[in-house]
Amino acid sequence: MTEAQGRESLLREIIDRELAMFLATPNEGGISACQQRPETFRVMRRMAHEVHDDATLASYLDDLRRAEEEGRNFMLEKYARMDERMPPLTQSPLPEEIADAEAAFLEEAARRFPHAIKRNGSDMFRRYLRCELETLSPATLELYAGEIRRARREGRNLVLERHRWLARLLGKGSLKERINERNRACPFKRTGPFNALWSERKDLNLRPPAPKAGALPSCATLRTKTPRRGTADAGQIYGAKDGT
Repeated sequence: MTEAQGRESLLREIIDRELAMFLATPNEGGISACQQRPETFRVMRRMAHEVHDDATLASYLDDLRRAEEEGRNFMLEKYARMDERMPPLTQSPLPEEIADAEAAFLEEAARRFPHAIKRNGSDMFRRYLRCELETLSPATLELYAGEIRRARREGRNLVLERHRWLARLLGKGSLKERINERNRACPFKRTGPFNALWSERKDLNLRPPAPKAGALPSCATLRTKTPRRGTADAGQIYGAKDGT
C-alpha cells in the first residue's frame, strides 16, 4: 500500500465511523434533515480532516475505535456538552487553545474572502469546536495542537487550506475562481459559494473546516434526547463522572 493509499484508508474509516455515530444520535423531533444527507456529511468531514497529518488522523482513528469498544458516541457527547447536559470531558487547556487558534484562522479567512467564507458567529464556532475537541484523547489533542502551532509559525491558515480543498473538489482551481463564477451567475446575491453544502461541522460546521465542527447552518446542531446535566442517569448514559 502506498502512502497516499494509507492516508485515504485512514480518512475513509474515520468518516465512516463518524457518520455511524451521527446517524445513531437521537434528535428531538425525530430524524433531522441533516441526518438524511450522508454524502454532504462525508464531504464536509473530509474537508475538516484534510489538513491533518497522518499521525493525527491515526491517533483520532484509535480514539474512534476505542469509543466503539466502550460504547461511546462522540457526536452524542459533543451535542450534550453544547447543551450543558453533561460535565466537561477533560480539564486539559488544549481544547481552548485549539479553538481560539481555529477561530483566528476563520476570522482571517473571512476577511480575505468575505463572499466565500462566513464567520457565522465566532463564539458559537469556538463553543462547537471546543465541545468536539473534548471528546479527543490527550494524545490526539497534543498532535492537533502541534499542527496548530506549526501552522502559525509557518504563516499558514488551516481554514483557508480546507476551503481550497473544497474548491478543488468542486472543480475550481482557487477560491477566487469559485467566487467570480458565483458572482457572475448571481451578481446581486453574493453569498458564500459553499453555503449550499451543509456541514456537520462547518469551517471545521469545519467542529469548524474546520467539521463550522464551523457558523452553523440551521440543522447542524442536533437537539439530542438526553438527560440534563446533574440528573441521576446522565452519568450512565455518557459514561463520564462529574468533573472528569
